[in-house]
Amino acid sequence: MIKKPPLFALEIVTVEGGIFDYNVVIKKFEDVTTKAIDNAITALQTIPQVEAFVMEKLKWSRLPNIGAIQLQEPLIVSLKSRIQVIIARVLDQTPNNSKLD
Repeated sequence: MIKKPPLFALEIVTVEGGIFDYNVVIKKFEDVTTKAIDNAITALQTIPQVEAFVMEKLKWSRLPNIGAIQLQEPLIVSLKSRIQVIIARVLDQTPNNSKLD
């Protein structure tokens, strides 16, 4: 089994004056999560159909792929916008969010 690193790692660190802060730019979470969704959907679109492998003696001009959801479908667009709204709410509630840029 291939182990993949986490999408992001968040650590709380202390800065001057004993104030706690994060070691990463939190605003990048939105980009990381939406890119992960895009990559997952793109990977789904490249899964070949089983028929070409089962029916080996037939000539296939190209390997057909399974039908998969597209990036511009309303469900995906809605999911990405919900992620953006949730992360914006989190950033609004995060103390010292001016340091997170």
